Amino acid sequence: MAKKSTKTKTHMITLVTEKGRKRVKVHETATSWVVGVNEGYCKQTGRRNACPTSYRRLLIDTVTEIVVLEPLRVCA
Repeated sequence: MAKKSTKTKTHMITLVTEKGRKRVKVHETATSWVVGVNEGYCKQTGRRNACPTSYRRLLIDTVTEIVVLEPLRVCA
């Protein structure tokens, strides 16, 4: 069984796969966008780390920050 990532995801980005495009949550390191424990992508090129022949790519132009809003207060 794979390890569960404990880092908080901070951004959303579009991932291009063999089956089409999908939006995924990622967190960033100094050189990579990290989707999961075994899945990271180069920040400059969007290519998958440790698997340069893979078809999967990140579209770097689609990075958006996840904004967490405070819960609404209900006054009684």
